Amino acid sequence: MCDPVSSICGAVVGELIKDQIYRCVRHVNRLCHCATHRRNVKQLNEQLETLHKYRNELSKDVESKKQKQEQIHKEVIDWLHETQNNIFEKREEAEHASQNFCYFTFHPKATIDEDTFLHIKNKIDGLIERYVNFHGRISYPSPYLDKDYMAFEGRRRILEDVMNALKDPTVQMIGLCGMGGIGKTTLAKAIARQAKEVNLFDKVMDSAVSQTPDFSKIQCEIANHLGFKFDTVETEPIKADKLRQELSKQVKVLIILDDIWKEINLFEIGIHFSNNQNGCKILFTSRRQGLYVSTSTSEFALGLLKEGEAKELFHRVVGETLDEEREDLSKELVSECGGLPLIINVVASALRRKTAYRWRTFLEKMKIADPKNVGDEVKLVFQRIKLSYQFLDSEEAKSLLLLCTIFSEDQLISDDDLLMYSVGWPLLKHGNTLQNARDNLHTLIDTLRENYLLLPSDVRRNHFGYHWVKVHDVVRDALKSVASERNWFPLCKYAENGELPKGDLKDVVATSLRNDFTKMFPDKLACPNLVSFIDDFSHEKCLLDGFFEETKMLKVLKLCGVDLRSPPSSFSCLLESLETLCLNYCHLEDTTFLGSFKKLKCLDLSRFRFKTLSKQVGQLTHLQLLNLDYCKGLEVIEPDVISSLIHLEELYMRDVKIAWEVEKVSSERSNVSLAELKNLPWLNTLYLEIQNDTCLSKDFISRNIKRYQITVGSDPYSLFRHNFFQSYPRAFMLELHNANLIKECGFDNLMKECQALQLRGCEDVTIDIYVSNADGFPELEAFKFCDASNVRYLVECNHPVFQNLKNLKLARLPNLQKMYAGELVADSFSKLKDVKVSECHTLKSLFPVSNIVGQLEELEVESCDMMENIVFDRRENGNHQKIEFLKLQKLVLKGLPKLIQFCKVGWDQNLATSSSLDSSPSTSIFPFFMEEVVAFPILEQLSFSSLDCVEMIWQDQVQEVSYMQNLKYINVQKCHELKYLFSSVVARSLAQLKALRVEKCENMQEIIVIKEAGNEEGSSMETICFPKLEEVNLSFLSNVKTFSGGKHFAIECPSLKILNVKGDTTVGS
Repeated sequence: MCDPVSSICGAVVGELIKDQIYRCVRHVNRLCHCATHRRNVKQLNEQLETLHKYRNELSKDVESKKQKQEQIHKEVIDWLHETQNNIFEKREEAEHASQNFCYFTFHPKATIDEDTFLHIKNKIDGLIERYVNFHGRISYPSPYLDKDYMAFEGRRRILEDVMNALKDPTVQMIGLCGMGGIGKTTLAKAIARQAKEVNLFDKVMDSAVSQTPDFSKIQCEIANHLGFKFDTVETEPIKADKLRQELSKQVKVLIILDDIWKEINLFEIGIHFSNNQNGCKILFTSRRQGLYVSTSTSEFALGLLKEGEAKELFHRVVGETLDEEREDLSKELVSECGGLPLIINVVASALRRKTAYRWRTFLEKMKIADPKNVGDEVKLVFQRIKLSYQFLDSEEAKSLLLLCTIFSEDQLISDDDLLMYSVGWPLLKHGNTLQNARDNLHTLIDTLRENYLLLPSDVRRNHFGYHWVKVHDVVRDALKSVASERNWFPLCKYAENGELPKGDLKDVVATSLRNDFTKMFPDKLACPNLVSFIDDFSHEKCLLDGFFEETKMLKVLKLCGVDLRSPPSSFSCLLESLETLCLNYCHLEDTTFLGSFKKLKCLDLSRFRFKTLSKQVGQLTHLQLLNLDYCKGLEVIEPDVISSLIHLEELYMRDVKIAWEVEKVSSERSNVSLAELKNLPWLNTLYLEIQNDTCLSKDFISRNIKRYQITVGSDPYSLFRHNFFQSYPRAFMLELHNANLIKECGFDNLMKECQALQLRGCEDVTIDIYVSNADGFPELEAFKFCDASNVRYLVECNHPVFQNLKNLKLARLPNLQKMYAGELVADSFSKLKDVKVSECHTLKSLFPVSNIVGQLEELEVESCDMMENIVFDRRENGNHQKIEFLKLQKLVLKGLPKLIQFCKVGWDQNLATSSSLDSSPSTSIFPFFMEEVVAFPILEQLSFSSLDCVEMIWQDQVQEVSYMQNLKYINVQKCHELKYLFSSVVARSLAQLKALRVEKCENMQEIIVIKEAGNEEGSSMETICFPKLEEVNLSFLSNVKTFSGGKHFAIECPSLKILNVKGDTTVGS
């Protein structure tokens, strides 16, 4: 029997033990919970730190992009707003839980429970995943960004005021006035670019007037912009009458007249708009205010830059971080520049990368310079420019600049002309080769441009890719005195009423005929010290026999438009001196006399009217350059003339239809042979046309050729008239019936560095022989391939190809099945900007989207019978990343009867394919553009025609509008399966739309279909507004009875100017 005491004690002890065990278990649970909580809080803080770090990085990137005036994607802006709130709230919650938590005073309310923690964790994980999926693509270029204009606040305000004036129907003329070098021309160009960007005018045209206006030239330039030409015999009054008639037909044109010095009667030269042509404007720049005073004229004065703006411009041009000493000096230097942009550019460029002591020297000279006989403002400009000229390190650069100043104001000067003049003079230390001289010349041009003493020209005369330079008129005026000290003058200095004087020219060393010289030459040119005589204007004129009798020192001679059918006997006075001879637009029957100029280094006969280049020209054994460009009458180059020019380095024969003869052994030739080129060891530049490949000579192309434009074949669109190739110094256009000729003729030596290539009529199954010979064309930028019936693949190789290709045109390749055989290697075609494909009837798709998405700007596909999708994307399951064509601005699809969708998504076969991006349609109708797949942030022009399988262009309900938000032009024709153009949801996103054209869509019932709430009975009226829509064309839409079928939706077009409805189309009210 148990002792009662023992029983009681046992029970008590048992309860105590039980209680202790319970306490221990509870404490252990609390410790475990504590550890879990601390781990959760720590993990949450780490996630928040990561999110905070990503947010800071993205915020900095966004600010940087905004400073560059780029547009930020809406998804990025939303993410930043979302993370700002989440970081603050969740961090506050985590800190509260951490601060109030204690091991031994634990209270459940101070913790974050597991469900809450998982919710917060998933939220932050989602935000981080969205950040990672941006892949650095946070912005896209603004379609209105003008990269060429540095718009300070003052200038920006004037630009905006001018743009408003251009929109004002009561204003017809707008003037930009200010002193030379203030930035009038720069601002006018920026206004022109912006006017084009916003499509304010149908045509924008410009012409430089200058101090000595050439009215005929101005008339011809405007006529060219309007698309017509004058007859050469028409007088200025007749041209003016025609010009007025053409301008009276215009609705929206802008004419920019740059640099008017005095009032010009614009009506008399043909520039006139009637009072009802409110959309036509004239913008002029001038150094004088009040040239045209009327109620329809607005003038804007450009002042000097403010102190802060001047400092900013100076530092931008200097382009480096300044030490303390130069920073202090910069303040004085900027002050001395007087707020004039031209002077700031000139001074800052002169001091770029110079040491502090050079800055001090320059500053002291700026303070003491004191030119005479000019006003204070002009004095400041001139002395700064002259000082910058004096500060040039190179005497050659100084001489080249002064040479440019004796040409006419606003004249475009080609580097080829500068080379010939400089070599013949000589002004360049070029060694023995023309190539060295050209390299030296380009280095000097770069130096002068960097110092803002030479301007690059943004104009290409006749659209050919020459390098052109211009001299700012202020720079020319400032350096006139320097040039005159060397006795270098334009002839207008001495000419009165456009005619040369009888004497007073004995000290002239260099001179040029300017555009105000229109009379005949005198009997004799009395210039015994003359070294260079340049006649650059093609007015017809004659030379008397004794004209050159007193110019025995002449080394450079250029004549234009001179009748040389009876060459003057005084040419004999130049036989021992002349080194550069240019005879352009001249008429000559016998070229025999040219062989007498034995010292010639450069002979330019371009646009010369003659039939035969005589054998005597072969005696010019010192000749380094021969230019026969555009001598369309040239039929014969006598045998062995070319091969005798043993020092020839550059040969130009563009648009010359010589019947090249095959080299003969047994019989004599009557014309030139390509085999003669093999005897020219120094030849490095070759521009020529060859009518067919039967006259090609083995190895006639040397490895030394560095610059070339060569066409073989009878293409009616010659290489030298073809814009596709003109700007490339290394280009081929080949129609070869046998691809083996590539190696036999030596073309393979040049193809690795070829920049532009056209192939026609290639009968090989692939063009791999071309690609392999060229190592994938690493330098090729433009490629056109056409008229090849047997080609199935563009390339068939396992290494990157066309890595620098920017322009691709494929035409009439009826059996082309794919762009490539096998897998396309990464980086191939990765820089494509412009793609045009037509009449490739077995081609089903173009490229993998990853290869072309980055740089593509224009895409046109036409008449490809089997095309099913334009691009395709192969991806792993779970990759739902949207493809953004960030630079695509124009998309044209025409005559593609089997085209279903823009981008086809293919999935890895080893993975599951369940995805909303699966390209297989889940319904009978699915959109051509899938919002989840593609986006076009800056697309402006969209054109569809004859797309028989497209039933819907866009999804009815879209979450984002980034792939259409900048659309300006929509053109849809002959798409018979479309029942409507777009939904009301899509319509609301088309804020930039300017023109809409819909034609011949047989099954279309309405333009806009209502796909949103608000159409119920009793609902209030809602509005869909197209704020910029100006033109609507609806033609032959037999089933369209209304523009939009929604009873409670109104369509507003406040800018509409043209509504054109044709056929049996009805748009309701």
